[in-house]
Amino acid sequence: MQSAFKSLCRGLWHAARGVFFAGNASLGIVLLAAAASAAAQTYPSRPITLIVPFAPSGTVDAVGRLVASTLQSRLNQSVIVENRAGAGGYIGAEHVTKANPDGHTLLVLGGATMYARMFIKGQATDLATSLTPMGSIGQVPMLVLSSATMPARNIKDFVAHVRANPKKLNYGVVPNNTVHLDTLGFVRLANLDIVEIPYAGGGDAMSGLARGDVHMFVTALATAKAMIDSGKAIPLAFGSADRDPQLPDVPTLKESGLDMLASTWFGLYGPLKVPADIVARLNKELTEGLDTPAAKEFMKRIAVNPFRATPSEIQALIARETKHYTALAQSSGIVAK
Repeated sequence: MQSAFKSLCRGLWHAARGVFFAGNASLGIVLLAAAASAAAQTYPSRPITLIVPFAPSGTVDAVGRLVASTLQSRLNQSVIVENRAGAGGYIGAEHVTKANPDGHTLLVLGGATMYARMFIKGQATDLATSLTPMGSIGQVPMLVLSSATMPARNIKDFVAHVRANPKKLNYGVVPNNTVHLDTLGFVRLANLDIVEIPYAGGGDAMSGLARGDVHMFVTALATAKAMIDSGKAIPLAFGSADRDPQLPDVPTLKESGLDMLASTWFGLYGPLKVPADIVARLNKELTEGLDTPAAKEFMKRIAVNPFRATPSEIQALIARETKHYTALAQSSGIVAK
């Protein structure tokens, strides 16, 4: 059956090519559409390669392996995870932009890599405009933390305390990434006159928070959970639209009167020009597969919250975030290095 479909596709493509050369463009377009539809019916015709643009550890890799397992079971075809690490995820992501757009090379990507071009020189490919969104996977909301050495125990008291002590308090950042920009966005929105202290890594900043050398830090819950449980860090507010089920008593920034969202979200992508039928099929299988109890439990264990968006909604979100982060970077004097 599969070889018959392939023969049909080849025949339609050759027929379309012939009528184009003969000058009958309208008929050629019809035949090309028929060929694309026939090809989509055979999808996937061979194993799928899923690129994870980081080393085989950490949240992105865990998300990628969940997606691979989900698609493999629903498509009845092997999905092979290939870790292509380097340049903060750019190397693996750029590889996918150059792949054959037949749906057999896919990518799991987070926003931190999608917008890295504004921080890192030498990235010729704009990932935000060079990939086809297939579907959403999940999100990790950013969490505003304060040191337990601070008197404030909620976001409103923290903001009031910082405003009452201009230039006397500080916040830690790992420079030049979207979390850095989210932190700057919060500082500006809350009108805080607070000193920025750069750190080489998040672990160093968290250690400073525990000691009281750092007064505020923005990171993911998974990174901060142990320190919160030990009482060394105080969770003030989440950057998500809804409260996090793991800390249901901690409000969102919006609830606290600060109208902003801050999260890292993961999506499934392919190169440009993947046929619409294949995009629709992958979106359907991914969305339904991630809605199972087993997938939800796995996401909960790795501290990734549900996030559902259609391919067109993802494209619109990327456009909005690109505009937002570019404006923040430019107004803060952050340039690619």
